[in-house]
Amino acid sequence: MTRHRPPALPESAVMRQCADYAVMRGALVIRVNAGAMPTPDGRWFRASRWRAPGHLWHDTGVSDLIVIWQGRVFVVETKAEGNVISPTQDEFLEAAELAGAVVVVAYSVDDLRSAMEETR
Repeated sequence: MTRHRPPALPESAVMRQCADYAVMRGALVIRVNAGAMPTPDGRWFRASRWRAPGHLWHDTGVSDLIVIWQGRVFVVETKAEGNVISPTQDEFLEAAELAGAVVVVAYSVDDLRSAMEETR
């Protein structure tokens, strides 16, 4: 009998599961929509920007979810299986960790669950 591995979840499903799990645990969850959109007058609106000590302003790299739970801040970058962190995402995660956040790269809800259990 051949056993097939279930297909990897898309990043949007991993993000939804992580957000739902965190809310179920009593957390405040903030979804960060990064990127840029054109305005009617031809300018660009940047949905998120970040800066930390030693870093210039960045228009990309902010994690998908900010989770606040039991006095801790988790920055959660969700990824579909096989995808990797971009250089600006890595910079953001390093800066967030230096600022005291718990950094989670979640390929499944289990990654967030483990991080929340470890910080209890």
